[in-house]
Amino acid sequence: GRGPKGGKVLVQTRSPDHPALRFAAQHDTEGFLAHEAEERKSPPYPPETGLLNVVVSAEREEKAAEEAAGVAEWLEKLIDSQGLALLLLGPAPCPLTRIKARWRWHVLVKGPVEEIGRVVRYAAPRLEGRGKARVVLDRDPVSLL
Repeated sequence: GRGPKGGKVLVQTRSPDHPALRFAAQHDTEGFLAHEAEERKSPPYPPETGLLNVVVSAEREEKAAEEAAGVAEWLEKLIDSQGLALLLLGPAPCPLTRIKARWRWHVLVKGPVEEIGRVVRYAAPRLEGRGKARVVLDRDPVSLL
């Protein structure tokens, strides 16, 4: 426990040697943070690199997929024309494919934080109102669900 009394923690896992558990058992927060920072460098994940999740949703699954493909193609042309060092992944169905009667597809853009920022500033006003599809730009998303 964290309080003055202390306490016991029981962890059930298939990965008892996972670094997070080892560091937690030793109360080594600094060691854990250093380990995680190193792990996130290759392959690069935030905070070492920027991530943009572009979620396209529509009432019909076909429309969401079609619009996501269009957004991906548009983003790819933008990235190429500007010579940006960004990696485009997708489009693909979101892990939670349907929320509130809307089908969801997403495109991920990964790369240097500054270049992700340029894409967001340019793309946000231009991706509004794409027919009946809704487009949401989520920079450095907490979750990809």
